[in-house]
Amino acid sequence: MKKLSLIVMSLSHMFIDIYNNVLPVLLPLFVLQFSLSYTQVGLVVALFSISSSLVQPIFGFISDRWRTNWFLPGGILGVSILASLLGLAPNYSFLMVAIGLMGISSAIFHPRGLTSASLASGERRGLGVSIFTLGGNIGFALGPILAAFVVLHWGLRGTVFLLIPGIIITALTFYLRRHFYLVPQRELRTEKEHPFSQLPLSEFLVLCSLVTLRAWAVQGIVAFLPLYLQNREVPLHMAGNLLSAFLFSGAVAGLLGGYLSDILGRKAVMSSSLFLFTPLMFLFLQSTGKLSMVFLILAGTMLLTSAPLSFVMAHEMMPSNIGLASGLIMGLAFGMGGLGVGVTGMIADRLGLGFSMTILSLLPLLAALMTFLLKERRATLAPANPIPRSD
Repeated sequence: MKKLSLIVMSLSHMFIDIYNNVLPVLLPLFVLQFSLSYTQVGLVVALFSISSSLVQPIFGFISDRWRTNWFLPGGILGVSILASLLGLAPNYSFLMVAIGLMGISSAIFHPRGLTSASLASGERRGLGVSIFTLGGNIGFALGPILAAFVVLHWGLRGTVFLLIPGIIITALTFYLRRHFYLVPQRELRTEKEHPFSQLPLSEFLVLCSLVTLRAWAVQGIVAFLPLYLQNREVPLHMAGNLLSAFLFSGAVAGLLGGYLSDILGRKAVMSSSLFLFTPLMFLFLQSTGKLSMVFLILAGTMLLTSAPLSFVMAHEMMPSNIGLASGLIMGLAFGMGGLGVGVTGMIADRLGLGFSMTILSLLPLLAALMTFLLKERRATLAPANPIPRSD
């Protein structure tokens, strides 16, 4: 296991996902400023999910075959610039364009980052990928806190200050780039010319469907939880803190889930965590006060425990094309999950936000049932080599 590579990649992942999750706290302010419906809110989230996801297989395919030294710092810089412009949006159309470009910048980063983390993990892929995912989950949890702090002190236009840490981490990632540009040894990649020749297609589609349902639940809760809590008369800054607690608990649990999966198996950890989420989320919806907060944090723990495992399972299905596997799982599956958020917004407009939250609570239960259609495997990835510096 290449520890320094994993630390650098996890840190980079943390910062890019901080920016990726400032939107939920900003959405209630955009609702007031532009008089948005729940459907329009859902479309904003769906656009970001789609633009940040559907092109990821392309970038993953490229990263399997050519040097992509600029993908990581370039992706971070693009996301930070566009996130800083969100509060300056003069209208809904400008907001949508900025969100779309921000999503593409995020798509540039993720397959390259996940590929490097997986190859740097050696035989402890569950733990290594979990360390990379931990950084993203911590960033995702810190995003609402940072956004709430900015708008509380400087208003919506205060998002311009988000550019400062983005420039710093871009420079740091570029300076340390030699530590994480890893690729599989080309002579060992038997699937290089035909990446789908040995792919268990039906099983891979099941995995994509499972990840789609889980991503739909995660993205839907992230998008609508602050609005749901506001309807329960929870202040905006408190709603942002609760969302961060939900995500941070899952970040820590994801690391534990990856470690346990190396010992107990991927399927056992994934199925049990997804099964437990639904009753905990229902208890949150039916309770109030501090007890409801406890149930929400426990639900986040269960929902996000399985996040790293889906990536590892995809890599073990496509061991010689893990960049492409990363892009397919993170891209197609999460993109479809984003489309589901748009559907959630439409349901909320017609049947109420509480009903939509109930639907989101049931989706991981269906995903848990799908785990029984997957096989347990421990494929060996091709060894990792550093790419010679080209600059």
